[in-house]
Amino acid sequence: MDYYKQQKNEEKQLYYTNQLLKVTVFLQNEYRFLSTALHKQLDIKYLESEKARLEYSLQTKSRLFTAAIVGGSLLLIGFAVALLWNYLKKKEYSKRYNELVAQRKNAKAEEKTQLTEIAKPAPVVADVPTNVPEPSTVVDVNTQEEVRVTEVPASIEALTATPEISQPVEKEINSNSKKNERSTVTGASNKVWESITQYLEVFEENQGFLDPNINLNQLAVLFETNRSYLSSYINASKEKTFNDYVNQLRIDYLLAQFESNPQWIHYKISHIAELLGFPSSRSFSNAFIKCTGISPSFYIGQLKEEAQT
Repeated sequence: MDYYKQQKNEEKQLYYTNQLLKVTVFLQNEYRFLSTALHKQLDIKYLESEKARLEYSLQTKSRLFTAAIVGGSLLLIGFAVALLWNYLKKKEYSKRYNELVAQRKNAKAEEKTQLTEIAKPAPVVADVPTNVPEPSTVVDVNTQEEVRVTEVPASIEALTATPEISQPVEKEINSNSKKNERSTVTGASNKVWESITQYLEVFEENQGFLDPNINLNQLAVLFETNRSYLSSYINASKEKTFNDYVNQLRIDYLLAQFESNPQWIHYKISHIAELLGFPSSRSFSNAFIKCTGISPSFYIGQLKEEAQT
């Protein structure tokens, strides 16, 4: 037992301790005259306590070993789940990135087409009378010959007159109904609605959304209106809250910068957030994910890969 104790082999220690304890108990029962000598040389209580200690130690090690196996298994499962989740997330991000790039290309193509159409000169069409009557045939009484006679309109206006078109009237009616509908939504007059529309157009053109201190109250004062009207207008026309509206403008501006200024892809996330007027990198990342469906780091990483190829 001492040998296995030095070797720190508790299993063998326990085995031989049990064997010695059995032998000692047997000798005490069979040879009572040896009980005193056995008690002196082999202390049964000591053997029993050593047995209990060894059993407890082995049970503790067994429990620790079992816990280690269970913990390791859970760790491996968690790691595998994390890998799978990252794979699926990356796959979804790649799909969303391709969709976003395609949408921006289509939008730019449509904008270019519209600008081309606007730049084209309007075709010149000569006014051709469409209501000139067909010539009729009459008989001259003196010569008894047929003469072709064309009826002449009463005035030149009759030749150049065009039929009334009802479509613009209908459009005007629809436009008025939309204005009335908007006024009902915002609770303001059409004049207020049109004024806010013009102010917002200037706000977007001047990139006022990049101001980190911009807020609804400040914008309402600049627009010479009140907070309620401006908020209702943005909710109705942009279908967003004020914060979402401003964040969308900032993200759209960033995507345009990525396309026109490639150096932007080398900026740090914190620097980009500061340039766009966000209070922190986290708020910028949250806004980017909400607007695009992917994280800014993944989007920038894809742009860098494309730049290298």
